Amino acid sequence: SKSLSDRLLTDLGAGKESFMRTFARRFGVKLLLEVDLAYKNVRDTSSGGVRIIWAQEDMLRAVAQMPNDCSNFTLNGIGLELITSREYHDALAYELVRATRPGGVIFGFGSDVSIYLKQYSQIVSRPLESSKVADCFIFQKKEE
Repeated sequence: SKSLSDRLLTDLGAGKESFMRTFARRFGVKLLLEVDLAYKNVRDTSSGGVRIIWAQEDMLRAVAQMPNDCSNFTLNGIGLELITSREYHDALAYELVRATRPGGVIFGFGSDVSIYLKQYSQIVSRPLESSKVADCFIFQKKEE
């Protein structure tokens, strides 16, 4: 939770009922950027001490526009059945590693990008102590 406290968390493919809003409040996230193509427009609001920005954008395009070393990321349920291009997942993994802040995390479940993240030496896979959800992952970017 130290990696998330007072930091930016970007939820890629957030969906309409993102449980990351509750998660963000619980772990002290100050800014939650929710990215999804289904959003109709950009909204900016606050809830429980967390500033939330909804952005209608493609996940890869959104991360590619972010500066280096700026955010933590979460992806949940973004598998090959949703986005069939392996090249897309590979490019997304590259951009995630680039844009994740040193000491920051990339986490989620059911997202095939986790397969592609394993090739990068700048991040390390962290074991999950207990998980009742299949296919969970967490990677942490090394401090520089």
